[in-house]
Amino acid sequence: MATLQKIRDNAGKLVTVIIALALFAFIAGDLFSSNGIFGDARKANVGEINGNTIPVQYFQNLVDANTENYKRNRQTTAVDAATIEQIQDQTWEQLVRMYVIEEEYAKLGLQVSAAELFDMVQGENVDPSVRQIPIFTNQDGQFDRNLVIQFLKSKDLDPSGEAAASWAEFEKQLMQNRLDQKYAVAVSKGLFVTALQAENELVAKNKKYNVDYVQMRYTSLADSVAKYTNGDLKAYYNSHKDDYKQEESRDILYVSFPMIASEEDVVMSMKKMADLKKEFAATEAVEQFVNLESDVRFNGQYLTKQQLPAAIDSVFDAKDGEVFGPVNDNGTIFMARKIESVKVADSVKARHILIQPTATLSKEAAKAKADSILAVVKKGGNFAELAKKFSADQGSAEEGGDLGWFEEGVMVQPFNDACFKGKKGDKVIAETQYGYHVIEIVDQTAAKAKAKVAIIESRITASSKTVDGIYAQASKFGINSNSVENFRANANAEMLLARAAQIRQNDRRLANFENPRQIIRWAYKAKVGEISEIFDMEEQYVVAIVTGIHKEGVATFEEVQDLVVREVISAKKAEILSKQLNEAKQGASTLQSVADKMGTTLKSATAANFSSFSMPSIGVEPKVQAEMTQMDAQQISEPIAGNLGVYLIQVSSVEDADINVATVAQERSNIARTNMQRITYQLFQAVSDASDVEDNRSLFY
Repeated sequence: MATLQKIRDNAGKLVTVIIALALFAFIAGDLFSSNGIFGDARKANVGEINGNTIPVQYFQNLVDANTENYKRNRQTTAVDAATIEQIQDQTWEQLVRMYVIEEEYAKLGLQVSAAELFDMVQGENVDPSVRQIPIFTNQDGQFDRNLVIQFLKSKDLDPSGEAAASWAEFEKQLMQNRLDQKYAVAVSKGLFVTALQAENELVAKNKKYNVDYVQMRYTSLADSVAKYTNGDLKAYYNSHKDDYKQEESRDILYVSFPMIASEEDVVMSMKKMADLKKEFAATEAVEQFVNLESDVRFNGQYLTKQQLPAAIDSVFDAKDGEVFGPVNDNGTIFMARKIESVKVADSVKARHILIQPTATLSKEAAKAKADSILAVVKKGGNFAELAKKFSADQGSAEEGGDLGWFEEGVMVQPFNDACFKGKKGDKVIAETQYGYHVIEIVDQTAAKAKAKVAIIESRITASSKTVDGIYAQASKFGINSNSVENFRANANAEMLLARAAQIRQNDRRLANFENPRQIIRWAYKAKVGEISEIFDMEEQYVVAIVTGIHKEGVATFEEVQDLVVREVISAKKAEILSKQLNEAKQGASTLQSVADKMGTTLKSATAANFSSFSMPSIGVEPKVQAEMTQMDAQQISEPIAGNLGVYLIQVSSVEDADINVATVAQERSNIARTNMQRITYQLFQAVSDASDVEDNRSLFY
């Protein structure tokens, strides 16, 4: 039965997969066909994957199941909005995997046999993820195959069914991981690395070039010298359309109306706090009073004066029981009551032995065991050896229970108090939510004057009356801003900051808003110039307007005209500077004489190589890097139009790469390893991109 209890306690830990794959097999059949109960209704689908429609209710059921899975595995009942978003994304990725990757596996005949699974779980080649499960580790900290076998024989005895269900999901993930590995290995076999490839890579990385250069920056010429026509712009755009590919997006402007407390709100809040002062001074249940009235829970630590909020640090020098405040400090009201003054250390060095109640060790028995160990320690027993043998805290047990130095407040309160209220050499027991701790205080820093202070903090917030007024202001702004021009003008008139943003359909972030999805969903349904409703974004109201709609594909000329103008101006300047450099080069015997004619300085880039992202002293100039590898020593190049300007370069010397049989073999191994790593994280995305995946989740979430 002890094993059965372990199964119950650890069932959630066995689950590493977040998606409840069992639901898929049950639901995924005819549900998605054109004759299914959800039909073809596009508006009811969150997307389509390789011809399989994904109904929103089905998707939500999976999200709900995965959320419950998450709660069970993390042993929590609450899931925040950010985690829900992650679960939604993971659920979608799992659906893509099911309809895309698993179809590829089926086509290739990849599978995991029963014998192979047996070997992964309890055979000669146990999978690392099985070895890492805590309940399969013996008292020596080693993986024990017998514990796996014992678990498998007894998992069906769990009346809740959680152990069996969790293990079934775990095995599915094991098989999925093995299939992924097989697929990656199969693809990697097609990426053979030749000796020539390795040699070229070694040359690119290790052949060093010392380069002298003359640089004429584009900024040395005024934009006005670059004459161009509209035809030049159109010609450049048409020949560089690949540079202007874009995802679908929306441009918006938005203004915020913060729900800031009024002067009247401040006065009322101060009065409310002042009315509590007498009761705060008289109560004996100080901790409960603070937790009831304060925005911040009671802190039982002993603090120095410097650690107290500056607004109420005077209470440090007050008498015990005296109340200081209320004080308004930048929108937060503080009131403090001094409880007691003490002299305690800043830091303590301690070690402990944790005796933790378990299914086979009752709380009473754990306490008795801790008492026995304490008695042995007090009689001179070897604390470190006892910790290694008995402590449930495996992290410190290996170090003889040593926790090192820690400051007050780092440990849970009972443990903290035992260490900081005691003195060096004390050996005591403290009970916490983790069990019973046999503690030895090894050392302490010098005692300092500190105080325990009960602090009530109350942030001043806008009253309902104030909030209604702010809403009316936002409403009036929205009514009067019926065009982009009016929106900008009204924002300026009311001294509101109109912020611009470009958003994509599945974005989860916008500025500092915690949950901007309502704004993003609205923007994708709105037209250019359409004003939004008033969005309630936590402590502010937001009004937005759509200023642009960008379709997926190549951006229109009008959308990128400003960028095109900059590129054409640079190209025109490059023509002018190239001509000037060619003229200066005529009759010049050295690159120095060219620099003199151009009125600039000859510069050098030392130990440049082809594979580097940038060149020393120059920056990111790939055209210059490419040209230097093709030049003979002392040869002066033709003008090179780069990112920052136009260059003439001269390779002064070259240091060849050290290439031999050993270095080539090592480089081949390095490239193969890099390829395998790339396959591991890029393969899923590559197959997904090549498939027909339509993601419409943004219409619903």
